[in-house]
Amino acid sequence: MSKKILFLSPLPPPIYGSNLSCQTCLEVIQESKTFEIQNIKLNKSVRFDEVGKLTGKKLIASLGLTWQIVKTVRKFKPDLVYLMPSTAGVAFYRDFGSALVLKLMKQKIVYHVRTHINDDDIENKVRFFYFKNAFKNSTVIVLGQELKTALVNFTSSEKVKILPNAIAKSVSDIEYRKIEAERLKFKTLNLLFLSNMMRDKGWLKALKVAKLLKDADADFHFRFAGSWPSHSEETEFYKFLNRHQLNDCVSYIGFVDGNRKREILAKSDLLIFPTEYRHEALPRVIIEAMEFGIPVIANSIAAIPSTIVDNYTGFLLTENTPEEIISKLEYFNSKEVIGVMGSCARKRYLDYYELEGFKEKFIGIIEKC
Repeated sequence: MSKKILFLSPLPPPIYGSNLSCQTCLEVIQESKTFEIQNIKLNKSVRFDEVGKLTGKKLIASLGLTWQIVKTVRKFKPDLVYLMPSTAGVAFYRDFGSALVLKLMKQKIVYHVRTHINDDDIENKVRFFYFKNAFKNSTVIVLGQELKTALVNFTSSEKVKILPNAIAKSVSDIEYRKIEAERLKFKTLNLLFLSNMMRDKGWLKALKVAKLLKDADADFHFRFAGSWPSHSEETEFYKFLNRHQLNDCVSYIGFVDGNRKREILAKSDLLIFPTEYRHEALPRVIIEAMEFGIPVIANSIAAIPSTIVDNYTGFLLTENTPEEIISKLEYFNSKEVIGVMGSCARKRYLDYYELEGFKEKFIGIIEKC
């Protein structure tokens, strides 16, 4: 008899890293054909600028969601509940409230935590209560060794499983060699910031890097891609752009996905990612960049240090300032140097973050729960 799994997670839309990774996990379980699946989408936002904002409609939907989960458990009688809980905002209470209800119903839960539970979360008495009662005696999947420490406050160390994000290979070796050759044709340094355009993700620091490069008469172009969480941040971006006359060397290209994202990655030499997002875990964009042979310069927080090999596949920032980023950029004095490090980044992707290797490990965890 197939193992019954109730799959609870946010899913696209809207499109952002953790939603896409949840969708990948759902597809992996479905493709295995060894499980019977029921899926409930937890998130109610449709656009990125709706994420994290409480509305009456969302509140009613959240209450209805808990009842939907209860009814599904009673009817479906799952052997295991897979839950990817939010650890921030209103969704925290929605997801961990549902987890406690499931615990009361004697359900076995495997949690897939895709964010960083930090010291502030643990010191918060309300959050600590939810974490302690939800995670107790449960298997918890985290994205990197650095993220395990917080979880051992709530469940045993052997129940915390480390499984980094992974993406399906979309660029063949032949395609990659063509991309490499095309990049060498152009002298201009093509920089990329690809993320949701939240200030905490580092777009303002990246803009300041552009200003410093322009002041130094560098030959570069800096593309910014992603969705805005608010009109005020978008306005701030363009004010900085205009104030420092960066329109000739900086462009905002909006949200990108699919072939458009592939096109942008293929044209980029380096990814700049000075994130300070407090719940950062393992940004999917770093893995996407590595697949395309793009060295990454990123802040050394969360699971980023175990993803980027410093001075080999990219550079880790310790101060996370525009000036430090400039100092790292000085290493890349030619496209050939970028290409060498980019090849190392691609190899690391193929060795550790390609989806085929992830599938076996993920299914193994689910089967043993």
